[in-house]
Amino acid sequence: MSYGKLLLTYLTPCAAGPDNEDHLSSTTRYLTRRRISALITVIIMALLIDMCLSTFSDILKEKLISAWGFALFVAIVVIIYGPGQHFVLGFLKYLSKGVRSKAPYLDRLYKMIRMVQYVIAGILFLIIFQIVLTSHYYVLSTVIATTLGYGLACIVMSLVSYRFFSWFKTRFKTNKDYTVLLYGLAGAMLAVSTGSHILTHNAVLIEKNPAVINANTRGNFPDIDTNTVGVVASIFLYANVLPLILSFVLMYAGTTLLLRHHSKRLGNIKYWVIICLPLIPFIAGLLPTFLALPSGGFTFYNKNLVTYRLFAILAGTGGSFMIGIAFLTIARAIRDFIQRSIIVYYLVTTGYGVIMISISIETPMYQAPYPPFGVAASSSIGLMCYLYSTGIYLSAISVSEDVKLRQSVREFAIINQSRLLDNISKAHREQEVVRTVLKIEKEQKEAMIQQTGVEPSLTEEDIKNYLAEVMDEVKKLKKMK
Repeated sequence: MSYGKLLLTYLTPCAAGPDNEDHLSSTTRYLTRRRISALITVIIMALLIDMCLSTFSDILKEKLISAWGFALFVAIVVIIYGPGQHFVLGFLKYLSKGVRSKAPYLDRLYKMIRMVQYVIAGILFLIIFQIVLTSHYYVLSTVIATTLGYGLACIVMSLVSYRFFSWFKTRFKTNKDYTVLLYGLAGAMLAVSTGSHILTHNAVLIEKNPAVINANTRGNFPDIDTNTVGVVASIFLYANVLPLILSFVLMYAGTTLLLRHHSKRLGNIKYWVIICLPLIPFIAGLLPTFLALPSGGFTFYNKNLVTYRLFAILAGTGGSFMIGIAFLTIARAIRDFIQRSIIVYYLVTTGYGVIMISISIETPMYQAPYPPFGVAASSSIGLMCYLYSTGIYLSAISVSEDVKLRQSVREFAIINQSRLLDNISKAHREQEVVRTVLKIEKEQKEAMIQQTGVEPSLTEEDIKNYLAEVMDEVKKLKKMK
C-alpha cells in the first residue's frame, strides 16, 4: 500500500457504531503516523539543508567543493525527487480525488504537475551524471529546471486563486466567508511573485555567470541594484519581493480567520499565542526590503552584511514556518478530540505545504554554486505550491461549508421557533428535533460533497452541540418574552 493511501486509511472518518469496528488498530495508526511524520521530516530537512548551503555557498565554497559536498548534493536530490516526490504525488492523488472528479481541468492539472516533476527530476539527475563525467554542469540546465518549477507554481497559484474568487462570488449572498477571499488574494500575489521570479532569476543568472560552471568558478552572489542589473532590480523589488510580502500578510489574515473556527478545541490563549508568533520573525526580517526602497538596491547577499542575509531568511522562512506550525497544532488539537476528523489531514497538508513553499521560495540560485546546491529545493516549488493549494482549498471550502451548515441549523431553529418553545421542556420532543436537524444536515452534507467534492468537517457531535447552543438561545428568548 502506498504512503498516500495508507495515510488516508488511518485518517478517513468511518461511521461510528457498535457493529463498525476500526479496521486499523490504534497501534497500527500510531506506527503509520510515526512513519509518515519521519518521512515528511526528512523531506523538510533535505529542503532546509539545500536552502542553507545555497544561501551561504559563497562563504562555504571551499568546503562544498569536495567529495562529501557532492555526495550531500546527490543525497538531497535523491531524497526530494525520489521517495519525497513519490510520497507527495501519491498523497495528493488521493487527497484531491473528490475535487478532481468534479472539475476535469483540475485532474488535467494534476497530470501536468506529475509530468513536469518527472522532467525536472530527469534534468537534475542529468546534472549529477554530467558532474561525475565532466566535473562541470551547464547553467542552462538549472535555468530550465527552476523555470519549470516556478512556471508550474505560477499556474497552480493562478488557478487556485481563480477557484477561490469564483467560490466567493457565487456564495457571497448566502455565505459571506472572507477567508476564501483572503486566500484568493494571497494566491494571486504569490502567482505574481513566482511569475516575475522567472524573469529576474534567469536574467541575473545568465548575465552574471558563465555558461559552464566548474570547481574554479567564483560562485559569488551578484549585486542586485539598478547599476548592475538595471530595470531588473526594480522588477525584482516591485513584482517579486513586495507581492511575496503581501501574500504573506494576506495568508496570515486568512489563517487567523480559518483557524478561529477550531480555536475552541485548542483554547483561546494558546490559539492567539500561536497566531501571533509568525509576526515576530516576519517583522524582524523586513529590514533588508525596507533598505532597498525605493531604488531596488538589495543587501541580501552582501558578504560584508551576512546579518542582513539572516534577516531575509528569517522573514520568509521563519514567519511561514510559524504559520505552518499553527495549522499543525490546530490539526493535532482536533485529532485529540476527534480521532478521525476529515479536517485533520486538510490542515496537516496545508501546514506542511506552507513550510515547504517558504523553503523553496527562499532558496537562491543567482550565484550558480558548484555543486549546484539550491536547484533541487528551488525547482520543487511547483509541487510544494500544489501541496499547499490543495490543502488550503480543501480547508477553506470545508470551513465555508461548515458555516453554511451552521446557518441551516440556526435557520431551522428560527423558522420552527414556536414549535421549539412548545417542545423545549420535553425530552422526547428534543430528541425528535435533534433527529430532524441531523437528517437535514446529512442531506445538505451529501449535496455539498456532490457539488464540490469537499467533505465538511462538522461531525454529528458538532451539530448536536451547536443545536444545543441554539436551543439555549431560544430558551433565553422565551424568558425575555
